[in-house]
Amino acid sequence: MHKASRLSVPVVLSVLALGASAPFVAFATSANITQITFTTSPQTISANAVSAVLTTQTQNSEGTSEKISGGLQTINLHTTSGTGEFSASSTAWVSVTSLGMNSGTANRNFYYRDSTPGTYTLTITAQGKTWTAATQSITVSKANSTTVVTCPALEVYNGSAQAPCTVTVTGAGGLSLTPTPDYINNTDVGTANASYTYAGDTNYNGSSDNKDFSITKRALMGSITADTKVYDRTTDATILTRSLTGVIEGDDVSASGGTATFGDKNIGTSKTVSATSITLTGTDIGNYSYDGNATGTADITAKDLVVSASGTGKVYDGNTGASAAVALSTDAIEGDTVLAHGTAAFEDADVSTDKPVHVTNISIDGADAGNYHLTNTTADTTANITTNEGAVTINPADLTDITYNGTQHSVATTAQDQDSNPIDVTIDVTYDGSATAPTTAGSYAVHAAIDDANYAGSADATLVIAPAELTITPANQSKTYGDTFNFLGTEFTSGELASGDSITSVTLESAGATASAGVLGRPTT
Repeated sequence: MHKASRLSVPVVLSVLALGASAPFVAFATSANITQITFTTSPQTISANAVSAVLTTQTQNSEGTSEKISGGLQTINLHTTSGTGEFSASSTAWVSVTSLGMNSGTANRNFYYRDSTPGTYTLTITAQGKTWTAATQSITVSKANSTTVVTCPALEVYNGSAQAPCTVTVTGAGGLSLTPTPDYINNTDVGTANASYTYAGDTNYNGSSDNKDFSITKRALMGSITADTKVYDRTTDATILTRSLTGVIEGDDVSASGGTATFGDKNIGTSKTVSATSITLTGTDIGNYSYDGNATGTADITAKDLVVSASGTGKVYDGNTGASAAVALSTDAIEGDTVLAHGTAAFEDADVSTDKPVHVTNISIDGADAGNYHLTNTTADTTANITTNEGAVTINPADLTDITYNGTQHSVATTAQDQDSNPIDVTIDVTYDGSATAPTTAGSYAVHAAIDDANYAGSADATLVIAPAELTITPANQSKTYGDTFNFLGTEFTSGELASGDSITSVTLESAGATASAGVLGRPTT
């Protein structure tokens, strides 16, 4: 019987990737494998970077794919670089020098990385086989470095060069540097800059970076000392010294000017004084900020106060009290309420001018009295005690309906002070200028005046003494016919006269009528 021999027939599969054409790949039996070949193109990678996938393929002599059969096939990985590495994974890197190809596979993927720039040859051989090795060049270029300068946004001026920034230089493959950056304009207030340039080395390209940051003004606090003052009704304060907290030693910065006030006008110790509008001076003030405010303490002491007395005078009232006759005043500041009190007295109560007045027990009160120191408790002045202008009353009943009776007729009087109070004083009365009261009938001008050094007052009236009624009765007389009758003026009788009065004669004012009488029986005339 003729037994047929087994033939290896190449099987060709056609694989078409979506959107692209792929060549026909022939798969032959492992007996036909003659070589290992790179199916991926040569690459250029950066130092320390992982290459794209590298693929080798077992092929027959016709250059078509031929699968491994009969078990695991080891392939060895070689590079002409002393620092190159291979790994089956790009992410979970494990450095290897050989890999296995499973039966039934024709392709093997792996990855390469290298820290040393250069062009190297990668060689892949089949362990225990005489297959032609796969070779391919790979170029390792310098890796890129990344320089990052990191700065805070703000720094406060401190008088020294500010160096707040950091630099990192990194690169694939473990490059990690933290050099010191270079600075410009990094002392005074303004915009500063930090920069760094990495020059690179045999494995890394250079890189650089720079960042700006701001140096802001340093805030200062102020304080003052203020002068003690005597109370003056204002809150004004005088600045003695000005101090600043926060100035860097050696900087030319000082404070000047400003206005200061106490919290209130009243006296007190260690009173708060607030200053405003203080300004900075010096060559370095551009590096500082200051709101111009400051505080301190000082005293306001009481102002000496003198109470003065001035005489205003009073009307005589019979006593020495002078409270109404004296005005007390102070030298307090205009507008302040300070009232003075005291006890004032004349040396005597009598009317006079420029009489001494003594004020004792002086004290002060009022809303602002607490801001003053009373320097005197007594004061002297002079004042007048003027005459009390009183009044005199003449009794009206003593002025009329008076009939002559041979006696003096005086008038009764009373006196009152200017407040109509009765007073016991001497009153001088004259009648037609005479101090003697009149007796005889007539009309008399009466003047009554107070006779006292401390009072004044008078009154005038008219006193009328009417004549008394008197009856004169002529006495009957006779004569001898033919004789002449001689009237002597005593041929009368009268009514009752006042004691001591008498009528010695009367005057015949009329001879009367002729009377007829009979003589011896014959009529005669």
